[in-house]
Amino acid sequence: VVQADGHALPIATGALDAALAGKGALRYLEPARALAELARVLDRGGTLAFHLYPARTWSVRAVAPAPPAELWQPASLAELRATVVAAGFTVVRTAAFRSIRVWPYALPIPGWLAERAPLWSHVAVVARRR
Repeated sequence: VVQADGHALPIATGALDAALAGKGALRYLEPARALAELARVLDRGGTLAFHLYPARTWSVRAVAPAPPAELWQPASLAELRATVVAAGFTVVRTAAFRSIRVWPYALPIPGWLAERAPLWSHVAVVARRR
């Protein structure tokens, strides 16, 4: 386990088989730089798994203020995938979820729907370094 600046990890090139960035950790970083740095430390074929929040999500409640511009919160799954691919990864899987206030607390959003409507409030991504 390493805690470090996500733009300059103190890890040798190709030293890791996998990396995990949970709870939206990547949203506080410049996505292109952070993903390029993760690609650098992962060995070819290495796995990256991460979680993000969207820029906006549909709600029946009052609209919340827009998130700060400096946070990486993709507007769509297509935008998210394009950023990941541009950094040297192949997206293996995306899983979109909607938070709810009762059990089971998160509902999976089918891929066809997640692509067309901003219903998701969380997305998990698994990608492999090319």
